[in-house]
Amino acid sequence: MADPPSLVPGTRCSHARFTRSGRTSKPTPIRDRRLELAPTFLLIDRRRLHCKDCDSVLSERMPGVELGHEMTRRLYDDIFHAAVNRPYQDAANLHGVSADLVETIFREHARDLIGDFAPELSEMVAIDETVLAGQMRFVCNCLVTRTLVDILPDKQPVTVEHFLRQANRNGRVRVVVQDMNDHYRKAAQKALGPEVLIVVDRYHVVDALNRAMNASRVAVTAGKTGPLATAEKANLRKIAPLLLRNRREMTRAQWVELKEILKSKEDLRNAWLLKEALKGLYGLKSAERAAARLARLEARFPKRWPAAMRPMGKAARMVTKFRVEILNWYQVQQDNSFTEAMNNRYQLIDAGRAGVQFETVRAKALLRYGGLLDQWYLDRV
Repeated sequence: MADPPSLVPGTRCSHARFTRSGRTSKPTPIRDRRLELAPTFLLIDRRRLHCKDCDSVLSERMPGVELGHEMTRRLYDDIFHAAVNRPYQDAANLHGVSADLVETIFREHARDLIGDFAPELSEMVAIDETVLAGQMRFVCNCLVTRTLVDILPDKQPVTVEHFLRQANRNGRVRVVVQDMNDHYRKAAQKALGPEVLIVVDRYHVVDALNRAMNASRVAVTAGKTGPLATAEKANLRKIAPLLLRNRREMTRAQWVELKEILKSKEDLRNAWLLKEALKGLYGLKSAERAAARLARLEARFPKRWPAAMRPMGKAARMVTKFRVEILNWYQVQQDNSFTEAMNNRYQLIDAGRAGVQFETVRAKALLRYGGLLDQWYLDRV
């Protein structure tokens, strides 16, 4: 008698009387990991088994082989992990197969790993948006484990609110770090409750002030023409980096240079002073002192901003609108630098997508940065 029928799983035959019936006429070629960049195949000589009861002839199974692709399981896993970590064509070149095969293997295995994936929020999360597959997508990261929670197909308030409510099913969220996006603030308050601490991170506040400062610089010479205007624009472009730099970070020579130009440009000088005062909120010892400074600044806001100060005035109004969330930074000194760094990584996945849909980019991001695969294995391939 031959080995029991467990050697031939998948057969409809339920009998136990198997006998050997010779071997297959030709060895079965199974693709394996390449040796020295050359295509490598294992030629497996398989036994045939004959059932006396139903008169069927079955071939012996091959452990460790993906029969659907005629390759070893280890090569299948290598191709999948390479597809997670690389563009499909790069993974294909690495293993000597076609890009279509790489994509097929990735879709098969990713579907199994992510099919029942249910994101869950931790005590501290960061929310933001980034462009993937040509559209703005909502991104949520965990600041406790430093992993990706999920990427949504859009950033609509209804979508964000539904996601936050579903992912917080255990009610663990205590802190949400975000930028100055009012839709996100309202969605977080509705979905997570009023007791959740919402923190507007320092990076986005400083970035908004810097962009407003640069816009104010451009507004100073807007509409001016002629040689004198050209020279003025050139001088202002020259000091543009100094306008964005904090006063305490300048050398004495840089400060003298900046002060000399600001002396003759009152609106630009006032915009720069406001920028410095608002950035200085983060250098105070307590939230109470920061709140007092912000109140004094707001009391001095003009009813009508001069043209060159309008961009900075708009940024200042935004700061006062989010005063509570900005001052919450003193309770949890956490920013979104991790999320900004991760956005760059997600965009690198998107850069190598070559027409792949958003769902595939999301799957790769979750597998690489969502804790669904061991990072050491990804680094190895």
